[in-house]
Amino acid sequence: MHRLLLVCPIDKASRHLADLLTQSGYSVGHVSSATAAQEHLLQERWQGVFCNDDIHDLSAAELCLWLRMIPGAPYVHFTVLSDEKNQGRLLTAMTAGADDYLLRPFTENKVTAALFALERTLALHQSLDKANHRQKTKHHDPERTAPAARRPEPTNLAFADTLGPHLRQTLPRQRGTTGEAEARPWRILVADDDPDMLDLMAFTVELKGMPCYRANDGFQAAALALKHDVDIVISDWMMPGHSGVELCKLVRAAIRKPLFFIIATTLRDNENFNEAFSAGVNAYLTKPIDPDKVHASLLGADRFLRTAAGIGSDPR
Repeated sequence: MHRLLLVCPIDKASRHLADLLTQSGYSVGHVSSATAAQEHLLQERWQGVFCNDDIHDLSAAELCLWLRMIPGAPYVHFTVLSDEKNQGRLLTAMTAGADDYLLRPFTENKVTAALFALERTLALHQSLDKANHRQKTKHHDPERTAPAARRPEPTNLAFADTLGPHLRQTLPRQRGTTGEAEARPWRILVADDDPDMLDLMAFTVELKGMPCYRANDGFQAAALALKHDVDIVISDWMMPGHSGVELCKLVRAAIRKPLFFIIATTLRDNENFNEAFSAGVNAYLTKPIDPDKVHASLLGADRFLRTAAGIGSDPR
């Protein structure tokens, strides 16, 4: 059973979140300060942290950076708890190395999505550890050491301008790039039958200097994804042609490499999150969509794909 640590004030909302996590089969601990969280993380094994974006002694970004820099520590999935009003702090935490975010109010669908993301990321890092172990045991010559599949830096330095000067000082110096995945920007496909929404998402992607391809239905999206061998897909859930979930299944079956799929949703009851995430969806965007949400999702995608690049296979 995976153990999750909540780092947030103990109130009605956090108790509700703890109940949802427990009902999903997780062991949950709860502390109200970053100092207490640090003690728990050093003394015990936790697989996930759900941290409020602003706690009284440290920010979520500072706690995440501290966690990422513990030498030799097992990977801990970090989810930021935020809301629509605090997206600046959310972006800072995502840039600092957080894996995912969960916006209030906490609902069963949102928590289901967060837990799918957590399990997929933990499985990815387990595969990374196995790849490193295989490389070490494959070479019998003690004078030779196989290059390790390394974890990504705490944040992609291409996004470091999102951090304030205090947090930027804690980042490692940029290393040389190793391989195509780090040498080029991610290729991104945006699909939505609403022209205004399509323009908004595509404009946000293009501001980050990433190649962006646009599709206004599921058929066109599938064709463009295969033609351009995309790395990230941001798709509406309901579209003409293929739905977002159908598009995810098609693209994953055809593109045999690491891929990050984000689905846009209104969180309606008829949208089956279990079906979507079982089909290979990695994350979701809630409507109405704004640039900060898109940016935060791209940060999570970037971290996931840079980790997956160290394994060389599709970590669905």
